[in-house]
Amino acid sequence: MAWIITSVFFFGANALEITRYVKSGGTGKGTSWADACGSINQALSDIKTAGNGTVYIGPGNYTESVSIPYGSKKVNVLGGFSENDMENPKADQVFLTEGKYDIRKTVTAAIEVGWNCEDIQISGINIVKGTTGIVMRGANITVENCVISGCNTGITSDGAGNKSLRIRSCRVFNCNGAGMNLTNANIMSSTISENRMGLYLSGCYVYGCVIKDNVHPLATGGIRGDAGGIRMSQTHLIRCYISNNKCEGNGGGVFVSGSGYHSFIFQCIIVNNTALDGGGIYADEQVFIESSTIINNKAARLGGGICIGRGGWDNGSAMIGSILWNNMANNVAQQFGIYNNKKFNMTHSAIQGGGILPETDAQNGIIDVSPQNVDASKPCVAFKNVVSFSGSASTPEQTKQIHAQNVSLTAQSACIDRGGDFSELKIPSIGGTFKTLSAERDKDYKRNPRTDGKYDLGVWEYQKE
Repeated sequence: MAWIITSVFFFGANALEITRYVKSGGTGKGTSWADACGSINQALSDIKTAGNGTVYIGPGNYTESVSIPYGSKKVNVLGGFSENDMENPKADQVFLTEGKYDIRKTVTAAIEVGWNCEDIQISGINIVKGTTGIVMRGANITVENCVISGCNTGITSDGAGNKSLRIRSCRVFNCNGAGMNLTNANIMSSTISENRMGLYLSGCYVYGCVIKDNVHPLATGGIRGDAGGIRMSQTHLIRCYISNNKCEGNGGGVFVSGSGYHSFIFQCIIVNNTALDGGGIYADEQVFIESSTIINNKAARLGGGICIGRGGWDNGSAMIGSILWNNMANNVAQQFGIYNNKKFNMTHSAIQGGGILPETDAQNGIIDVSPQNVDASKPCVAFKNVVSFSGSASTPEQTKQIHAQNVSLTAQSACIDRGGDFSELKIPSIGGTFKTLSAERDKDYKRNPRTDGKYDLGVWEYQKE
């Protein structure tokens, strides 16, 4: 599969830019494909000495711990190119396994971006084994179109001061720890699956990602691990699919932590996740949830869909324009649960079983979408195709069923036209309007337009067929 390199850097007129070529088994100096060297590190060392430049990596298997040297600027490491085709890089062509790098005593990563590096791009590389897949240090670093598996951690940022870190169109799976452990990063259009934990994030922006099938089991000594899919602080989740994740602690899909910060969950599908508390979402700090669909999640103790936890922020989380349906806790229907009398402000949402009190529900636009509580023309939520069971899969067949679900609304759904202009609604706990991404509100999960000012509840705007 071909891809387009979106952010190759252009260098100033005074910079010395060189190009190096690497191919498996190469013995040359890397000045051309005919003279290609066999070591990515050799090519990077030449570029660091000269100033800046690009390394093109040909198809093949490479065993080395790649190090982009300390202080490198404007360096591109691009895999999947070949002598016969420099226009259309191919995926699944370059395979990198961590190996010993002779100037270091220890091996820390398959690819390590050194301290104080800036303007670095890495693309088109499949990392098949490493202590860590990629360590990102410095600023303005982009990793795209990479596949990482078999590592302890897939991608991590190491140390304070990192900024403008970007992950695009990557797949990270089968890691023994977190798929990604990042601070101050943008993660876009990537799939994180089958890791010990999906994402561990602080100050991040996650857009259009799939976080699925991650399992955080009991640690040594029987310690329960929180967060199956995502553990996050001061982070935005935008149009993400979070499904079939499981943990023995709290927050099967999402665990919101921090210290006086807040996070946003906007137009996310959170389905069939499992935890002790908060099968779908567990919030120890403020979280604002907008236009999301949270169904079929399961908790062993409290809060099948959402649990407002015991943590330090008492000012209240909030939810608007969302659907809570068929979530279970302690083997009974329970859409949300609240510890320690925390505030949880719910408005203009569809909740199976209703909200807190009928009079409060009526005032705040909460509709009870229990089967017995809607008329014949508006039967419950009326999704097109969802599984009947709650919680994460226990068999491969159930996994297939979960990921084949269609949570878009039918024409008869009680959730159609039950929202509004959310930017104008006042939320007491935050002392003003419900602010997530106002510029995004006129589109739904699939970027279909939302019209007439009366939005549908959940991630989808009903589309006439």
